Amino acid sequence: MSSSRQFGVVYRVFVELLAGILVGAGSGWVLDYVFATRPWFLLAMLFLGIVAGFANVVRATRRMTAELDAEDAAKTQQEPTRIRKE
Repeated sequence: MSSSRQFGVVYRVFVELLAGILVGAGSGWVLDYVFATRPWFLLAMLFLGIVAGFANVVRATRRMTAELDAEDAAKTQQEPTRIRKE
């Protein structure tokens, strides 16, 4: 796996986790503002955002692992075995 591809994988996992946390915290903050219940919705939605972020990370990691396994399987089928002559 090339270093640019590795960076892409790490970046995607980071974005998946961060997006879940930010969406949870943002929606909790809005709900607290609307219902004047500070900080209860923020805490609850932040917790749900963290859980959702980790679930997204696990899902994305499984998907990327399956894609890499499929690529490795395709490479091994395409490359002929080379026999050394001594």
